[in-house]
Amino acid sequence: MNHFGRLPTELVVNIIECLDPLSLVAASGVRSQYILAALETNTAATIWLDMQTMALNYELHSPTAYRRLLSRCLEELKAYYARYSSLRWMKSYCFQMEYGNLWELYGGVYAQGAMGHGMLKFRKAMVATTSEDERVWEINTGVPIRDFSMDVFQDLVVLVDYRNTGSERQVRFHSMSTGTPHPLAKRPVVAINATEPRFESCNIAINNDLVGILFQDQILYANQRLESNVLGVWAWKTGDMLLRLPSTLDHVVETMCFLSSSHILVGWRTLFYREGINRQVMPSLDVYEFSKGVDAQPSKRFLLPKMKETATVLEFSICCDSTPTPSQYCPRPFYTSPDHRICKVQISLGDELDGMLTRESPMTLLLFTHTFLRDYKPMGAILGEGTSTTIVPWELWGESTRLTLWNSPASVYSICVNGLRVIRKISTGVQQHFKIQLCDFNPYAVSSIESLPGKPTSTYRYVNSAMESTFNMHIFTQQVYTPLPYLEVTTKRSFEARDVMLDHDNVYLVRGREIEVLSF
Repeated sequence: MNHFGRLPTELVVNIIECLDPLSLVAASGVRSQYILAALETNTAATIWLDMQTMALNYELHSPTAYRRLLSRCLEELKAYYARYSSLRWMKSYCFQMEYGNLWELYGGVYAQGAMGHGMLKFRKAMVATTSEDERVWEINTGVPIRDFSMDVFQDLVVLVDYRNTGSERQVRFHSMSTGTPHPLAKRPVVAINATEPRFESCNIAINNDLVGILFQDQILYANQRLESNVLGVWAWKTGDMLLRLPSTLDHVVETMCFLSSSHILVGWRTLFYREGINRQVMPSLDVYEFSKGVDAQPSKRFLLPKMKETATVLEFSICCDSTPTPSQYCPRPFYTSPDHRICKVQISLGDELDGMLTRESPMTLLLFTHTFLRDYKPMGAILGEGTSTTIVPWELWGESTRLTLWNSPASVYSICVNGLRVIRKISTGVQQHFKIQLCDFNPYAVSSIESLPGKPTSTYRYVNSAMESTFNMHIFTQQVYTPLPYLEVTTKRSFEARDVMLDHDNVYLVRGREIEVLSF
């Protein structure tokens, strides 16, 4: 295994900088096999292409010349990191959104279509660092689309068929470049059976070879419309179903995200408004392993802080960007190792008083994904009664989180996560005008910021306080203590924006039918 390639890029850069030219020559095998493998897939692709070309033709150059070129490459990449970390972009431009009720933005590609139609239009944003120009293309999938998602690094678009009949949901794996079934998909059409003959909406997540889809349905029970969601996970190249999770009358599968190529995190919510509800069935975050089978029980169950009996979770939302494997098509982020990510858990709470339900302010938990993959048995976690599920109470994992008052009642993009960065809007008091705030949880760079020449365009604040939160303490019956530190960068000027999003290369401001691209 290439352990060197899993290191954060900052550490790889520091290792290279400590080597003199003769050491680089002596370690040429390591350099070509691991160091270049770790760096050539970086966002600044052309920089590392220059370095790789120099390394392959090393015999034609002196050690001093190679060292000089390597130093220039590293300085350019550091400058890119400093621009992104200080929200000082190199270029910006706007484009108009097409008319249609389906759209996605991932990996620097914006896609839009219309429900019930088979056409999709893609727009690849420019990248200032690599001087990559904008590119636009269209495909005809030949499938009336109910919803879709995509992974540009795998040339993959996942389509949910609008023509689903009965309780069967059909899912198709097509190529983003041609619109035809993907050549790597042995079974380009898969299906899952749900409870109801129709569904309201769905949530699609892609993680390398995995595709997860949460179909959001409703059923009629005792004259009430109850959620009856079902989650399906497939290995899209083979077509094999790896996991199927249906809801129950008391417990609904509400949200999900991939933690790794072997694990998925699922949020379960209690249907509080059904008469005769079992209040012992508490909301939880469950980790499932795909190796355990389609109908597997969770390997871990993370409990939320204990709440009083009249309190309940009204809404659950998990957000974590996917983790494509770095390659010549997929850039490696500079600010972290490839599988080091932040997960966002948003929870809306309610309190029932005198038969009336009061909606409380939503709370947001931010934490590293590896928090959910850690072994908690040595720390005192116990097995659930009659199951093999490890129960992890709040006191064992709460101190690895950051609880915030950030909320997004109108749009999931009010708080957007990418790698170890979180971006959000900050109100200015002027309608539709906001400041942009970038919160960096990278432990390797969180305590310092690179300086750039010119007048500062942002303000900085290092948040490392570990005070006990009193947020919604009338709801919780145990301490809520969340000390995870981060670096907060806020623009001095304001922007007109409805939503704000980010990826490894750009920040995107959405307003009306227009998107502004800020490229670093």
